[in-house]
Amino acid sequence: MHFSPSNDCIPFHSSNSPSHYYGVGGYRRRFDDARLFKGTFALECLAFSHVPEDQSLRTFYNGEVIPPLHPLWKEGVVRDVGSGWDFSDITDFYVEQLFDINVAQLRATDQQRYLNYCRDATAETVERTLSIFRSNSAQGRAALVWGLHYFKPDSGWGYIDTLRQPKSAIYALARIAQPATILFVDEGLEGLAIYCAHDGAAALNATLSFSLVTAKAQLFEHKVQAVSLPPQSISRFSVDFFLNRFVDSSYAYRFDLTLLPVA
Repeated sequence: MHFSPSNDCIPFHSSNSPSHYYGVGGYRRRFDDARLFKGTFALECLAFSHVPEDQSLRTFYNGEVIPPLHPLWKEGVVRDVGSGWDFSDITDFYVEQLFDINVAQLRATDQQRYLNYCRDATAETVERTLSIFRSNSAQGRAALVWGLHYFKPDSGWGYIDTLRQPKSAIYALARIAQPATILFVDEGLEGLAIYCAHDGAAALNATLSFSLVTAKAQLFEHKVQAVSLPPQSISRFSVDFFLNRFVDSSYAYRFDLTLLPVA
């Protein structure tokens, strides 16, 4: 079955609906690019080389976890025709973007840590991108990720491996797709925004609790606030709104949180 749009539009023009979206993912765009997606239905999006868990890797490779430097590692990894990179390279790109790590050096010196970073990176990238999509979905928006299963026992596209074991990114999908969930979206100079998504038919009265923690794991602020969410709604709250003062919650200004004045 082929899922490309079949009308007269160009499927890769994301202002069309339905369309494809691989800005974040296949074409290694930064997270802000997800804001440029204006369609209401992404038939395909967010393809990565998703690393299976170690237990599955041992099964695939007869009791060993084959290091990523081994030629077998690339056998199950695909690439787009005409691209100078494959989907493992795409995952590496987001490891560097998220964690400021030299991937080539890490892969050469600590393969287990490299695999763990890859699992973290694809989950975080999926969650950030779909949070942006859903936070801007007042008119309705849907997306299909690429893809659920992969046909080779390797680090391929599938969010579930050939042993039907979940990979890390499927847990990000589960968090984003809950009928009632919280979405964190980095809005640059506007700060960190908190979107409360509520798909229920009745209003939801809830308590929102959040903490600010410094890079050194120092608890800087903790706040609890009662919120009332209308039915079938997306409600936006900013960290500054809850604290009733400015904090550089998205680290856009590069301020030291501990030095900001407290009202």
